[in-house]
Amino acid sequence: MDRRRARWRSSFRTFPVTPTTSIARPTGALAGLDGDAYTGARPVARDAGLPQEDVAAVLRRCLADAEFEHRLCSQVQRARRDPRKLLGSGRSEASHDHLDARAQGRALSLRNLQQQDGDIPAGGSRPRVLRCGQLLGPPLVKWIDKVLGRREGAVTVPVLDGPFLSNQKLEAAPVLCQVDQVDNLVALGANLFASSGSGLLRLRPTSSSGPETMARFDAPISAMAGLGDALAIGLDRKGLIVRGGRFDGKVVQPSGDVLHCPTAIAWLDESTLAVCNGSKHVGALDWRRALMTKDLSGSVVVVDLVKDRVTIAATGLGWPSGLAASDGQVFVSECLRHRVLALALPAGKPVELVTGLPGYPARLTRAAAGGIWLSFYSVRNQLVEFILREDEYRTRMVNELPEEHWVAPSLYSGRSFKEPMQGSQLKQMGILKPYSVTRSYGLIAYCDASMTPIGSFHSRADGTRHGVVAAAECAGALYLASRGSNSVLEIRDPATALSE
Repeated sequence: MDRRRARWRSSFRTFPVTPTTSIARPTGALAGLDGDAYTGARPVARDAGLPQEDVAAVLRRCLADAEFEHRLCSQVQRARRDPRKLLGSGRSEASHDHLDARAQGRALSLRNLQQQDGDIPAGGSRPRVLRCGQLLGPPLVKWIDKVLGRREGAVTVPVLDGPFLSNQKLEAAPVLCQVDQVDNLVALGANLFASSGSGLLRLRPTSSSGPETMARFDAPISAMAGLGDALAIGLDRKGLIVRGGRFDGKVVQPSGDVLHCPTAIAWLDESTLAVCNGSKHVGALDWRRALMTKDLSGSVVVVDLVKDRVTIAATGLGWPSGLAASDGQVFVSECLRHRVLALALPAGKPVELVTGLPGYPARLTRAAAGGIWLSFYSVRNQLVEFILREDEYRTRMVNELPEEHWVAPSLYSGRSFKEPMQGSQLKQMGILKPYSVTRSYGLIAYCDASMTPIGSFHSRADGTRHGVVAAAECAGALYLASRGSNSVLEIRDPATALSE
């Protein structure tokens, strides 16, 4: 260190100057440090309005800091076997291995070194780092996401690939029967029950006879589930009613909006039901309005038929539309957030199982092979994702246009020339339209017991078997309710059809 300082001082002594230069031979400013003179610095200090003693203090402090840092390097640097080696021990190590973490002072690295003979030390002594959302707050984070186009502000959508690879298997499936506004499907023994508006229909897959009307109610049927001989039926804005079995004729209609909009039902046991309440504000058939108004008032409730008690298990959901019971918990499909949740009952915290689905998930149905059928209202597209970000445009569209003319996903398309088009190479009013996004689509996926998608059946944008809202297995065949074609489709060997 002394040699370095000597060289540094000698550089000032040999610096060539002229009489007119403001920086002359080193004199007075350094006199307090080494006795040399640096008179040429006096005019500069006076011109800058600084006292001479302040300049000397600054220079002393700089030299002291440099000397301290040099001594600190010798404390934190390990001895090396070979000075030609860049790292301490002579073997290949992490780039920060030559720094001794035992040295006093600030931590040198936030990474944990991988040690062969020891566990990773606990990080409890480090201060907890807050996430960006905790520091800025949800409103500001939401605004930043919208500006940057990420998370909820993103307009990208997953592609139909892998287990969702597009095909035309729904278009090739035979039709069991035509049912106007077909919605729910439930298998009880050899019988298949469906709903159409407020009517309960019985379908006989092994018979050539058409649908038979079993009952009519004073409200549209919005959900159904069967167990043994009992059939639980959800009525739009009218609660629940049970037909057959131990609780035949039982009506559950609590006050308020707890069962205002039943969209799915699952039997937990012979006396307990889990029910999805899609929204507190709209009816069970208004899933498009819930989507375009970003309605997150949905919930899951548990109904005890013995005690006439209704318990809320989860709230704040975006149109929960499907339920499947599984070992003390239920799987819930959340339409508006394109995901499937696992919910432990009676009041557990929802856990994400599947996220980023390419469509708007609808009902869940248990498969005979042990998996679950996941149906979809339609698929997502970038135009709708963009409109969901534009609040002013979206609000005016919902308030001023008829619902069938919204730029929104749909269960069907092509029924009116006024509705938005979909597809490519379409000619409208003499003008060739190169492309328009898909609004209606037919899609149902098969998932394993943990809700991992395995395969799927499709009806593309140019098909008609769209809006597959329900499924049921009966006598070894899979039956699907297609709202787009008002028909019940039959796939006789679903396992073989998936593998083809």
